[in-house]
Amino acid sequence: MFILLIKNGDKLVGITPLMACKSSFRGLPVKSIQFMSNDNSPACGFIIKKDCEQIIEAIIYFLIKDFKNWDVIFLENLLNDTDINNCIFKTIEQARTCRTSTDQE
Repeated sequence: MFILLIKNGDKLVGITPLMACKSSFRGLPVKSIQFMSNDNSPACGFIIKKDCEQIIEAIIYFLIKDFKNWDVIFLENLLNDTDINNCIFKTIEQARTCRTSTDQE
């Protein structure tokens, strides 16, 4: 299990129910981070206060920039919440671009 608790001071504002796994991606062995789920899970996602873009950004930036014990992040079976999902994908793209330009320096 790999659960992130996001706090604003003493107040809990977000939870990420993740797990670290050894799996394969396109036939190659990888260390992955993914939601805690199984074939019977109806949907997955971050547990956060609505309209809190900063919480999603903090989670994504932590996973991409600070926690480096993974090769692939699988965010499968996301809840059908367009605002949160758009924020997740936008933040991943920004962080990926930032990481790529930093790595090339």
